[in-house]
Amino acid sequence: MTVRSATGNPASGSRTSIDDSELPACFRTEARFLALPSSDFRVFLDQDLCVERINRISGHLWLVGRPYAPRPINTQLVLDRALTPTTDASLHLVWNSKRIFLNPLPRYILSPTFYDLFLNLPHPHGLALGLLQSYLALVPTELDFGLARNAHLFPPGYEWEDWRALTRRVLHDYPGDSVYDHVPARYRYGELRLTRLDKIYRLRYGELLYGYSSLTGPNSYVDFFVANHVVVTAAIVYAIVVLTAMQVGLAVDGLRNADTFQRACYGFSIFAIVAPIFVMGSVVAIFVVAFFANWFRTATVHRAERTRSMKRDSVP
Repeated sequence: MTVRSATGNPASGSRTSIDDSELPACFRTEARFLALPSSDFRVFLDQDLCVERINRISGHLWLVGRPYAPRPINTQLVLDRALTPTTDASLHLVWNSKRIFLNPLPRYILSPTFYDLFLNLPHPHGLALGLLQSYLALVPTELDFGLARNAHLFPPGYEWEDWRALTRRVLHDYPGDSVYDHVPARYRYGELRLTRLDKIYRLRYGELLYGYSSLTGPNSYVDFFVANHVVVTAAIVYAIVVLTAMQVGLAVDGLRNADTFQRACYGFSIFAIVAPIFVMGSVVAIFVVAFFANWFRTATVHRAERTRSMKRDSVP
């Protein structure tokens, strides 16, 4: 298998091959078919490391993270975040109160051959370099390396001395902050807060049900209602406390005859009646929109697959 450099031309020097043993068994194409990585390595590479969902909101990343390198693995554990491996690169370094998602380093990125072909200057592969650079910050010590390996973030058989050698090579080739001239906007930021990513996707792109990712959103419509029910319940409890306090205030001579307090009690009473109805109506409306949107997508996929099936059957 001959691979090509980031510019699309054959890599300099002899045509060197990426060993198939360093690649996944297969990958899912954009059309959701399974294919061999070696069949089109460039397509596989761009898709395997794709962070388009984050680059899509690159102008808003300052709201969800800081332009600093991520903190080491041991610090993540001190912050009581579980290390959650995921092959979805768009979730790499995204965190919530319970866990942080980490994209394990693929075996092929750790290969010297891959470095020669795709990470050397002047035209390194930005996605691969960005992922590798993030791990230099995540794994600076042998303690972090051991924790990362226990979390399956490195392939089996990869040793600390191998990592030290690769780290030295990257820092030699990309000293200081020069690496950020070659990576996408996403990798100029470190850890990203999931709740804020969800808000941006819901408000800007209308992803009302799942937010940023279907993998981190509600797993079912029941979960969706439960999550929103908690907010509504808390608001109702607060309204009850305020109404009770107002009722006590009306029994006090100093407030009973105060016109301003009377109007405030009247206004909040109406609000307490109308607001829960409005909120629950909004939740139901979001559910209905999300339900029919998912139904429409499912029907569209079904029709497309049925059309492809009919075309295959028509071929003699």
